[in-house]
Amino acid sequence: MTEEKKKPQEQENEESKLDFEKAREMTVGEAVRKDSEIKAGVTEEDGVLDKYIKQHPEEVASQKFDTITARYEKLDTATLDDFIKQQREELEQSSLLQDEAEKKFSDSSEEPVQFGTVTEDTFIAEETVRQSGTEMASDPEPAEEPLASAKDKNAPFYKKRKLLLGALFALILAVFAAGFGMNYLNRQRSQQQTSGSSADKASTSSTASSSKDSTKEAADEFDSLYQSFFADDQQTLPKNSEFTNLSKLETALKQLADTDYYKDAKSKYDKLSRQIKAVQAVNGKFTSDAIADGKQVESAAVKSDANFDDLSSETLNTGNASLDTLLQKVIAAGREQLAAKGSSSSQQAASGESSAAESNSAVNGSGISGYDSSTLDRSRSRVPYSAEAVADSANSAWAFNPGVLEKIVATSQERGYISGNDYILEPINIINGNGYYNMYKPDGTYLFSINCKTGYFVGNASGYSDGLDY
Repeated sequence: MTEEKKKPQEQENEESKLDFEKAREMTVGEAVRKDSEIKAGVTEEDGVLDKYIKQHPEEVASQKFDTITARYEKLDTATLDDFIKQQREELEQSSLLQDEAEKKFSDSSEEPVQFGTVTEDTFIAEETVRQSGTEMASDPEPAEEPLASAKDKNAPFYKKRKLLLGALFALILAVFAAGFGMNYLNRQRSQQQTSGSSADKASTSSTASSSKDSTKEAADEFDSLYQSFFADDQQTLPKNSEFTNLSKLETALKQLADTDYYKDAKSKYDKLSRQIKAVQAVNGKFTSDAIADGKQVESAAVKSDANFDDLSSETLNTGNASLDTLLQKVIAAGREQLAAKGSSSSQQAASGESSAAESNSAVNGSGISGYDSSTLDRSRSRVPYSAEAVADSANSAWAFNPGVLEKIVATSQERGYISGNDYILEPINIINGNGYYNMYKPDGTYLFSINCKTGYFVGNASGYSDGLDY
């Protein structure tokens, strides 16, 4: 094994010596070129392309795909056009030089070559043969490709170099074209994205500004409508005429939903609603508005059945101090009117009962007179009692038609309701121009009600008339 390893080393030493011996026979130009090849690391086994790559590393590196792509990204269209023009000129010059080399080679091939003399052409031919053998051994062509002709196999290396350079430049142009297309598309896409982004930002900004202006207008509209509900700038005197427009204010409030103005607007709306509710509740106790535009109307009369006790403190506490004070003042005035009216009604009723008793005695001249009205059971009366009607004692409606009272008394005696003239006859109401009386037993027990004009009477006993005649 040791001997076999030593043989190639000895062979390399011999070849080195042989190269040195050959160099002695070379011209100065050949020796210089050989020296540059040795410095570049060129060996006898290297093909033409390998030698070219080693002798021109910077040029080959500059034409690599990554280098060209990186350089292309920085180029614009004008730079690319200049580069293509320059490459075309170089190709044309290279073609001229190669044509001259072919002509020179053809001329030299016709001259006889002397044996024992080493020429440049011989050296190139040997390199070409060696290169062809090496390429065929290392890189066999695919079976699908057509076989090269004998002429192509024997072609000089500079012809093959021409094809290689042409293919290389075509590849470079294709790379440049692809890179330019990609760069152009990227620029267009970037511009479109930038334009779209700018448009979106402008649209968003415009929408936000428009929304802000619209919200401000809605808030101003609400404030203006809210102010119209008051008779003063301090917003303490609610206007009665605007109470029916509260629904419009609610609609304006909904326009402010999900905005910074909503919370304050909602507070104003709720406070105004409480004020309107309180004013309407108190005014409902009077025959006409007792509170108008935040002020008391003293001429308003309280209703006879008004009950101020059903007004809760929650209703009367509106949050408007001046209005709350006014509400309590109006309620107190209404209570005073009720008290005065109740006292007057009692006096009128007592006077009416006395007058009715006198009238009854004067009319029929029979029955018990001077009775105590407090003992009478009016709660069972079929006809409601009216103090105002009784007070009108001079009304002709109280007069019995002839024979009516006598007939009713006789019927009552027959049925055993009364005996003799032991009964009480009390006027109670005038309805449709007819006077109505109640007949009682001496102890105040209710018997029935009588129409003094028609003689129709009706009570609570079963088996007799049960309906009223009016």
